[in-house]
Amino acid sequence: MSIIKPTYEELENRIAELEKKNELLRINNELQNSEKYRTELLLLNSIFESPNNIIIFSLDKNYCYTSFTKFHRETIKAIWGVEIRQGMNLLEIISNPTDREKAKKNFDRALKGENFIQTEEYGEVNLHRNFYDDYYFPIKNPDSEIIGVSVFVIDATKQKKSEIELHEAKEKAEQNNLINEARLRIIQFSENHSVDEILEEALNLAEFITHSKIAFFHFVHADQKTLILQNWSTETKKTFCKAKGAGEHYSIDKAGVWVDCVHLRKPVIHNNYDELPHKKGLPEGHTHIIRELAVPIIYDDNIIKAIIGVGNKSSDYNQSDVENVSLIAFMVWEIVEKKKMNDALIIAKERAEESDRLKSAFLQNISHEVRTPMNAICGFSELLLDPNLTTKEYKQFSDIVQKSISQLLSVIENTITIAHIETNQLKLNNIEFDPNKLIKELFDEFEELKSKIGKSEIELIYTAENKIQTILACDYSRLKQVFEVLLDNSFKFTEKGKIQFGYEIIENQIVFFVTDTGIGIPKEKQEIILKSFTQADENIRHYFGGVGLGLSIAVGVLKLFGGQLTINSTENVGTNISFSLPFNISKQLLETTNKSSKNLENKNILIAEDEENNFRYIEELLFDTKIKIFHAKNGKEAIEVFINHKIDLILMDIKMPIMDGFEATREIRKINKTVPIIAQTAFSYKREECINSGFTDYITKPFKTNQLIQIITKNLG
Repeated sequence: MSIIKPTYEELENRIAELEKKNELLRINNELQNSEKYRTELLLLNSIFESPNNIIIFSLDKNYCYTSFTKFHRETIKAIWGVEIRQGMNLLEIISNPTDREKAKKNFDRALKGENFIQTEEYGEVNLHRNFYDDYYFPIKNPDSEIIGVSVFVIDATKQKKSEIELHEAKEKAEQNNLINEARLRIIQFSENHSVDEILEEALNLAEFITHSKIAFFHFVHADQKTLILQNWSTETKKTFCKAKGAGEHYSIDKAGVWVDCVHLRKPVIHNNYDELPHKKGLPEGHTHIIRELAVPIIYDDNIIKAIIGVGNKSSDYNQSDVENVSLIAFMVWEIVEKKKMNDALIIAKERAEESDRLKSAFLQNISHEVRTPMNAICGFSELLLDPNLTTKEYKQFSDIVQKSISQLLSVIENTITIAHIETNQLKLNNIEFDPNKLIKELFDEFEELKSKIGKSEIELIYTAENKIQTILACDYSRLKQVFEVLLDNSFKFTEKGKIQFGYEIIENQIVFFVTDTGIGIPKEKQEIILKSFTQADENIRHYFGGVGLGLSIAVGVLKLFGGQLTINSTENVGTNISFSLPFNISKQLLETTNKSSKNLENKNILIAEDEENNFRYIEELLFDTKIKIFHAKNGKEAIEVFINHKIDLILMDIKMPIMDGFEATREIRKINKTVPIIAQTAFSYKREECINSGFTDYITKPFKTNQLIQIITKNLG
């Protein structure tokens, strides 16, 4: 067989064909790789733009963004209000210096080539701070050079907070178990042991719980100047202290620095005893003190009864030690006192059982008091959705819902208030105010309320002091709350007749009162009803409702004021409840005001007031001044009266129809720049707001004769 040799030209053609095929293969491979790259890029982009809560971002070596997920962008904006973009420096966005330094430290670790996981806390101090599990990875180029850092973030807030709460709860539970065991042990121990033995056992427990080496107990004499050393712990007497024994009397002034708790009337901790400049040294036979904790036992009469102390713990004493020693101190004091007063223990037991019974009854009753309005709210709210309701039905159902909401809020408010009172957490916000303002405000409130509760036939009367300028300094809202409790009760238990309330001045006291012609309170029940959860008769809950907290709230608030409720009541005749508070009297009497009023004769005053009753009231206040009064019922009429008459002063109401007081004043100022215009308003406008609107001065409703005359006299020169 012969082989045909290809020509040179044929070889060149074959080589060209092979090269062409190779080029096509290369192009095909590139296209395939390009498609794979594009797919991966789309996948990565979908992750970064995902609405899911995924935080991923990458930075270059200068801490500037090279990529980030959508959720990371939203998170940064929510925390720091910054709309991030590529190229922005993350460290410049973090405003908290501590967080910024912490973030830089972590980024630098990754930029050095380290992969690591870190749990961090980030966020603004004044906002929520969350915990995150951060995964840091260095980014390398094809030459294995680190060019940045990539961070994956998982929100670990719930898990971390759960761990913290679990740890705190565990510590608290362990502490409570120790205290409960100590309480039970001392109670059981006290049944068959003397006072000294009880105290020694209590000191042993305090020593054990605080990991101390010594413990002591001193009584404080009634003169508050003398200490009576009563006992030490067993270990203290055995090993550490050979000083004089129990019963030793000596002056507080001669005692060591631990009596700082007496001078300061609170627990004291000395964790650096040797460095204290005012220490007085230790008696012969006393062990060396390294650190100590002393707690004064102060009871209701504000007298320091005793001092309990522990010392020489291997580590510093802290607030937890204070709480534990305080609990033991007050617990053992109560046991000692009860040991001395066996009869009082029996009475206390009976009262405790009664309190439990009342609270159980209260819980049953409050369930009813909450469910009843809630049932009405839910039921009638659903009915209000019916498009076929008549206007009358809609109003009727709306009124029921509103009344039920008010009833429910009252129950909740009273329950919270009594809880604050019983835990001594109720704080007062004392201000100076005229009680006439409070009385008038209450009158207006209950005058409107009585028709809504079906008591329109009851006459409501208020009494206030008009001859003496009275200034009372106390918590306005809490005093109003006391009055509301008393007035609520009067309306609840009065079917006909009248209810009168107000105050009068008796020597250096202001005596507030509420009197009604209601069903009255049996004499034997008048003390009981002042306690929480009680009413004069169990049937009262059935007929009148309520949870029995109102008067106990009033008593608790008045106790903080330094006042006390006094009840005078006769069954089927009525009730008078009063209480007194100290106050200040202005030396300016109405007689002084009347002298000023003589200078107002023949003055022309324009009263712009749309409410006829308010105008009549002002007219009556100014009757004796001989002032000539012009009346305008809105701002537009006020301008017309001013243009057509010689007016010396304008008393301008703020809220009026057609044209309000602000607009009317601006128009009058275009005509006359100097005429005094006094704003009279029930709203809490600031003085600057009134002055800037063109008013010369302002007076707040309600006002009394002397207040009105004083401000008119002042502005008429």
